[in-house]
Formats: sequence, structure tokens, C-alpha cells
Amino acid sequence: MAQHSQDPVRYFEYIVVGCGGIGSGTVYWLSKRVGKAVLGLERFTLGHERGGSQDHARIIRVDYHDDDYTPLVRDSYTTIQDVERESGLKLIHITGRLMMVNKDDPRSEIVAAYEDAMTKANLNYEIINSTEIQRRFPQFCFGIQCCWSIHKGQWFGGCCDDQRCTYTTSTT
Repeated sequence: MAQHSQDPVRYFEYIVVGCGGIGSGTVYWLSKRVGKAVLGLERFTLGHERGGSQDHARIIRVDYHDDDYTPLVRDSYTTIQDVERESGLKLIHITGRLMMVNKDDPRSEIVAAYEDAMTKANLNYEIINSTEIQRRFPQFCFGIQCCWSIHKGQWFGGCCDDQRCTYTTSTT
């Protein structure tokens, strides 16, 4: 982890073991709150291929079928934008989000849970049917009846560069 001072620290109030995506983010934000009393320990070099944060990209989204997650995700978008401003690097790319469900699939009831959670969170979305899908998106041709949820606005869907995010929060 990057030291923000030349003075050696001999005591750490907080020690985070593992500096992949979650660990490096924890060290980053914890050190912002408490200062130099944070140490991040990583067994391997940063960017190693043994962890869960070494993929090229991760899908990010604000919508979940459980409305307890949405406020947390909104906060994560805000905090990663703070890191982008501080580092000068683009870490997330908002693309929008489409969710498709086959109406004949027993799991299609999950759409109602998403709809309920998004309504409670006051998120902008719409549910459209197969006919409307093909009208708006003629490149998609399915022989099934489906229902899509189109999520709109700054909070919906995209991807993040895992390695860049981990490296940035480990070195900033």
C-alpha cells in the first residue's frame, strides 16, 4: 500500500489481509477515515492471477431483487466516482442495462421482485413485452415471449475494469 508520509508507522490499528478488489478498497477507504493506522497485507504481488479480481471487467448494476442492496450499490457508484476524480483514471463505464426473462420460465416471477425493489428505490425503469422489444431493438429476434426490464439513468448498469480498480485503490 502507498504510504502518505515518510515517517515509518510501527503500530496499525487496522490490518486488512488480502488486497484484491475488496481488500484494497477496504484499505483505501479505511485509510481515508483513520489515516496511517491501516496496513494492507497481500501474499502475492498486486495484480496476481490467483484472486477473484483479476478478470478484465465486472458487470455492475444498481438493481437487485432485494431492496436492501440498492442503497449500498448507489453508495458504491458514488465512491468509485470519488476514486476516479482523485486518481484521474476512468474506472467504470456506464452502458445501461437490459434484463430479459422468458415468460414461460418458472423463474420469471423474479421480474416482479426486481420491479418492487426498483419502485421502492425510486429508480427509473420500464417493463416491455416481446413486441416492443423487437420494435425498439430489431437486432434481437427471439422465438419466445419474453419480458424485458429497461433500466434508465446514471445508476444503471455498466462494467468496471477489475485490475485497474484494484491497482488504483492499492496505490492511490
